[in-house]
Amino acid sequence: DPSEYPDYSELALALGAYIGEVMRRRWGGNWHKPGQGARLRLGNEDLNPCGLAYFRLAQGHDNLAKYVRRVAKKLGS
Repeated sequence: DPSEYPDYSELALALGAYIGEVMRRRWGGNWHKPGQGARLRLGNEDLNPCGLAYFRLAQGHDNLAKYVRRVAKKLGS
């Protein structure tokens, strides 16, 4: 329940970084930081797993497992 976590930004950063690092180790890529927040470049994809985790926690948007599956499909894995 997201209401148990008053500070979504710290939790989203940890969750997004974990998801992004799992994807980076699986498909390669690099972390970079254009503007605000860490981003993950996988091939031609510029991903924001921390931002996605924030929206999932704060607003209930998107599904993190589906997100990873969409990325895998785009990467042909």
